[in-house]
Amino acid sequence: MAGLLDYLVAPDLDTNPPYEVINDDRYKRYKTSESVPMIYAVKSQTKEQKASDIHNLFIRWVGNNQVKFLESESNAKMNYKGNDENIAEYLRPFTMTDFLQEEVMNLEYKQSGINTDVKRISNGIQKDRFSALEYGLFWIYLEEKKNKLIKDEDMGDPSKYFVGRSVNFNKRKKKW
Repeated sequence: MAGLLDYLVAPDLDTNPPYEVINDDRYKRYKTSESVPMIYAVKSQTKEQKASDIHNLFIRWVGNNQVKFLESESNAKMNYKGNDENIAEYLRPFTMTDFLQEEVMNLEYKQSGINTDVKRISNGIQKDRFSALEYGLFWIYLEEKKNKLIKDEDMGDPSKYFVGRSVNFNKRKKKW
């Protein structure tokens, strides 16, 4: 991952502008006026986050149907109403979803307390789509968590939203 980041943030590499890593100060030295702030670097083994946290989030969200997948390529082909010239382009996302599901089915999840480890069963099947989805979902989780904190900070002290005099109901005399 670090090698790819070094490549993407390098200025004058080609005609495209370099990218900027927005959450890692170690890459600030590569920032130029043309840098595009686009990369959020998610690393799986830091103090703040562990690979196990990323795996557990994926398992929880998929298990709770919070992640929806496209239908299979064969179902999409049966439901296709266009002409045969465009079918390959139409089926591409469904084919990629089938490949992703194949990758997920090729994984073995080992639980040890709160830690989860993910290993490939067959080395002939990659897990690139799975990893990309897993890291993408984790980034979404981090953004939701950050937005919730901002929302909670905006709310502040709820008593400032009420106007009136305070009444202590415990000191009132009961008249029965």
